Amino acid sequence: MKIEYKYKGDEEKESMVGMTVGNCYISHRKPEHYFRMYRGFGISNNIIERLNSEGITRVLIIYQGVQGTRFLISPLKQWLESKKSYRNKDDDLQVFVSEEDMTNYNTIEEVPEE
Repeated sequence: MKIEYKYKGDEEKESMVGMTVGNCYISHRKPEHYFRMYRGFGISNNIIERLNSEGITRVLIIYQGVQGTRFLISPLKQWLESKKSYRNKDDDLQVFVSEEDMTNYNTIEEVPEE
């Protein structure tokens, strides 16, 4: 079963920010989504809480960067316990995990199914 997660941002239009497949939340990211202050990526705290309530256990970030595509995986527990956060201008609290704290794979085939 696939569930899409949407977010309504500054422009009051909904954007798909990720989806779940099985027990994994998958989100595609580009260089402009990289948060230098924490050297990683953020996810809305509302989405993290929803994922937890739905029994999701893993987060997969598919990062399409300037040096190619990488697959960054981490347990949802890591996001729930993260002390790194930032509230952006529209008051959406984002929770961050540093890239160095995620397991990095070069191909999707390398990512374990769990």
